[in-house]
Amino acid sequence: MLAQDIMIKQVYKVKESDTVRRVIERFIEHGISGLPVVNDRNEIVGYVSDGDVMRYIGKHEDRYVDFFLCIHPDPRG
Repeated sequence: MLAQDIMIKQVYKVKESDTVRRVIERFIEHGISGLPVVNDRNEIVGYVSDGDVMRYIGKHEDRYVDFFLCIHPDPRG
Protein backbone atom coordinates (compact mmCIF):
# COMPACT_ATOMS: atom_id res chain seq x y z
CA MET A 1 0.00 0.00 0.00
CA LEU A 2 1.27 3.46 -0.89
CA ALA A 3 0.53 6.90 0.55
CA GLN A 4 -1.37 7.73 -2.64
CA ASP A 5 -3.72 4.84 -1.89
CA ILE A 6 -4.96 6.42 1.35
CA MET A 7 -4.37 10.14 0.89
CA ILE A 8 -7.12 12.71 0.70
CA LYS A 9 -7.10 14.08 -2.82
CA GLN A 10 -8.92 17.36 -2.12
CA VAL A 11 -6.30 19.60 -0.51
CA TYR A 12 -7.42 22.56 1.59
CA LYS A 13 -4.89 25.13 2.73
CA VAL A 14 -4.50 28.33 4.70
CA LYS A 15 -2.28 31.33 4.15
CA GLU A 16 0.44 32.13 6.66
CA SER A 17 -1.35 35.47 7.17
CA ASP A 18 -4.68 33.78 8.13
CA THR A 19 -5.81 33.95 11.75
CA VAL A 20 -5.96 30.97 14.06
CA ARG A 21 -9.71 31.43 14.06
CA ARG A 22 -9.72 30.95 10.26
CA VAL A 23 -7.65 27.79 10.65
CA ILE A 24 -10.17 26.39 13.12
CA GLU A 25 -13.06 27.35 10.84
CA ARG A 26 -11.42 25.42 7.99
CA PHE A 27 -10.99 22.38 10.25
CA ILE A 28 -14.70 22.49 11.09
CA GLU A 29 -15.90 23.26 7.53
CA HIS A 30 -14.08 20.31 6.03
CA GLY A 31 -13.95 17.83 8.92
CA ILE A 32 -10.16 17.80 8.89
CA SER A 33 -7.48 18.06 11.53
CA GLY A 34 -4.57 19.63 9.68
CA LEU A 35 -3.75 22.02 6.85
CA PRO A 36 -0.72 22.99 4.81
CA VAL A 37 0.23 26.64 5.21
CA VAL A 38 1.21 28.58 2.08
CA ASN A 39 2.89 31.93 1.44
CA ASP A 40 1.89 34.60 -1.08
CA ARG A 41 3.48 32.57 -3.89
CA ASN A 42 1.32 29.55 -2.94
CA GLU A 43 4.41 27.65 -1.76
CA ILE A 44 4.03 25.36 1.22
CA VAL A 45 5.88 26.86 4.16
CA GLY A 46 4.48 24.72 6.96
CA TYR A 47 1.65 22.64 8.35
CA VAL A 48 -0.76 23.39 11.19
CA SER A 49 -2.72 20.70 13.03
CA ASP A 50 -5.51 20.68 15.58
CA GLY A 51 -2.88 19.56 18.10
CA ASP A 52 -0.84 22.70 17.36
CA VAL A 53 -3.90 24.84 18.03
CA MET A 54 -4.74 22.99 21.26
CA ARG A 55 -1.16 23.34 22.57
CA TYR A 56 -1.28 27.06 21.82
CA ILE A 57 -4.64 27.46 23.59
CA GLY A 58 -3.33 25.49 26.54
CA LYS A 59 -0.41 27.88 26.94
CA HIS A 60 -2.59 30.99 26.52
CA GLU A 61 -5.89 29.72 27.89
CA ASP A 62 -6.66 32.77 29.98
CA ARG A 63 -6.55 35.04 26.90
CA TYR A 64 -8.28 32.83 24.33
CA VAL A 65 -11.02 30.76 25.95
CA ASP A 66 -13.82 33.22 25.15
CA PHE A 67 -12.55 33.69 21.61
CA PHE A 68 -12.57 29.97 20.86
CA LEU A 69 -15.86 29.24 22.62
CA CYS A 70 -17.56 31.76 20.30
CA ILE A 71 -16.80 29.69 17.20
CA HIS A 72 -19.56 27.18 17.93
CA PRO A 73 -21.78 28.57 20.69
CA ASP A 74 -23.80 26.06 22.66
CA PRO A 75 -27.16 25.76 20.85
CA ARG A 76 -28.90 25.29 24.20
CA GLY A 77 -28.12 28.90 25.05
